[in-house]
Amino acid sequence: MTQKFVIHPEEEKLIEAAINLGNWIICQPDITEDQKIIIQEVQAAFRKLPEATFGLNACYEFRANNVEIDNWNGKEPVPEGEERLWSAGYYQGQDANGRLVAVIEIFNIFHPLPRGYYEEFAGEEMELSIYKISYDASTANSKQEYQITEWQRARINDWITDTQNPQKFQRDGINFSIEVDKWYPASRL
Repeated sequence: MTQKFVIHPEEEKLIEAAINLGNWIICQPDITEDQKIIIQEVQAAFRKLPEATFGLNACYEFRANNVEIDNWNGKEPVPEGEERLWSAGYYQGQDANGRLVAVIEIFNIFHPLPRGYYEEFAGEEMELSIYKISYDASTANSKQEYQITEWQRARINDWITDTQNPQKFQRDGINFSIEVDKWYPASRL
């Protein structure tokens, strides 16, 4: 059984940016040899697209949160600031029908605080979430098709721009951290 992903041209740029983010993380002084290997495994899976890779559950990401928010005890008043994260990951699991699938997930989180009701927050949303599941290439009806909207294109471009120069987020008042994780396959998605 051969599985593939549907990758749109806009997503090709995003995947290349995710590979480049991995290159940047690998060059950071606190990254261990084991973490470098994990990043390289994810990058290899990204480079192989649209073909699916199995046996990999890993991600790499960086965070840039205001110190006040990271130190916040969860009580009122809510401090002003931002929680931000950029992540690139590759996983495997089983879909709802028990079929083994591969998953690409590239996303960012942007939470300005204090956050009011969703209606107040609308229009400020800057988050991107690309979540793709592989499909059996011999079964055309399981192929995932969708159109990328202008809003998604803009968020893809934001992700690419932000990850080209992560060190711009390393400044006073910001807790900047890098995480690299690998784990055993999940039994279900």
